[in-house]
Amino acid sequence: QTDVMPVGETDAGDNIYPIGRYEYLDGNGIINGKVHFYAVTAFAVTEVFNPVTGEMEEVELAGFPSAVEAEAVVPRWQSQEGEIDCDMVSVVPNPYRGQAEWDLIPSERDPTGTKIAFANLPEEVVTVNIYTLSGDLVESAEHDGRSGNGTYFWNLITRNGQNAVSGVYLYSVEHSGGVCRGRFVIIR
Repeated sequence: QTDVMPVGETDAGDNIYPIGRYEYLDGNGIINGKVHFYAVTAFAVTEVFNPVTGEMEEVELAGFPSAVEAEAVVPRWQSQEGEIDCDMVSVVPNPYRGQAEWDLIPSERDPTGTKIAFANLPEEVVTVNIYTLSGDLVESAEHDGRSGNGTYFWNLITRNGQNAVSGVYLYSVEHSGGVCRGRFVIIR
């Protein structure tokens, strides 16, 4: 497949390739915050003797592709460097729809199975505040984007430990250069 590209080198005369030899660059983009699953399958061609025809035949061997929720690939955005463009800061998915096909099943690893992402946050320590339309503080969290991770995930649990209800919410991202503001919708 043209999207799979070799990375690094193999050991001379060795048929076992090191981890990371291939990578897949998904050029399709992110669809409204969906979690993605990728399955890797190995293929090989060998010759076997066919007793019916009495000849050697080429046979293609393939593994079984599989993907489980624990192997989900969650989209992340890079931190904004330099001057902050507040138009780039966004919430994904917006609107968030409960019971949507991209919601995960709650598990030990992710007890709610639901989340929204604040994307393209600045490359610094910022404070993300979430408010109701009437101005009540729903959640406040610090996010450190200095490592290049410009994504803060919120599990839709309020600071009081309750599920966020349907409605329009406001957010602010406080950074050293000012405040970015926006809104998003939750539909349960």
